[in-house]
Amino acid sequence: MFGYVRILESELKVKELTLYRSVYCGLCRSCGKHFGLLSRSYLSYDMTFLALCRLAQSKEEVSFQTRRCLAHPTRRDSVMMDNESLRFTSAAMILMVLLKAEDDIRDEKGWKALRARLVRTHMSRKCKKASRMYPGLYPVLRERMDAFMKTESGRLESVDIPAEAFGEALSVLFTFGLADQDAVIMHNVGLHLGKWIYMLDALDDFPDDVRKGAYNPFQVLYQSDSIGPAQLDEIRHGMSGEASAVILALDLIEDTNNRDYCSILKNILTLGMEAQLESIVESGKKNERSL
Repeated sequence: MFGYVRILESELKVKELTLYRSVYCGLCRSCGKHFGLLSRSYLSYDMTFLALCRLAQSKEEVSFQTRRCLAHPTRRDSVMMDNESLRFTSAAMILMVLLKAEDDIRDEKGWKALRARLVRTHMSRKCKKASRMYPGLYPVLRERMDAFMKTESGRLESVDIPAEAFGEALSVLFTFGLADQDAVIMHNVGLHLGKWIYMLDALDDFPDDVRKGAYNPFQVLYQSDSIGPAQLDEIRHGMSGEASAVILALDLIEDTNNRDYCSILKNILTLGMEAQLESIVESGKKNERSL
């Protein structure tokens, strides 16, 4: 995925940071266990957010061990041991990597297209395993992603319509296997988080899309090759609304058994994601990239 959905580490309590790292490391190990060592290279902060949501919603019993890893061989850290939430997130990650590669094959040229073909070749067998582990997940996800790409191909003068289509696709990962109120809550989490990610990615890609002549919803909406201060304030306001909608949904699942998970998620939504937005805006200003 994109790597935008991150914690703001300095604002977490020590126990919350330890828990976050243990989930991240546990997800990395789960990917390696079920899909091979190379699959761990696709791990993202966005998928860690999904794992945290699944853990908070499921309230499953978890265990931890102190382990070393290849990235930090001299350090021993707490690692969440493999469980259903981590297994599902690992499978979801594999499927999303394949879908992203197929999207890049259609949209990119040169080295990026070649790299996407290599990724697709490498991931195809692993995706078959993920589909066997969670029957029904890939067809629905594929259908929603196709609908999203069809929406983008229309080059609409709208940000909300393609953003919602992407949010609906992402919500599949958050609601799969759930029913009733749990499914409603997690649908709202996935939908609004997906809209936020889509808007930030469009903002991040804006200068490159303008240069390449690729579709960017902000360029089409504003009919301009630059984003001014007033427009940037409008974008910030819209993204803040999407993050707030995710927080409202998460408030419905918080209790004493998963309070630490929800505290981490709210740190991400209120502080970490805002820091990512401001980093992209400031980067654009420094490099005079039309933001």
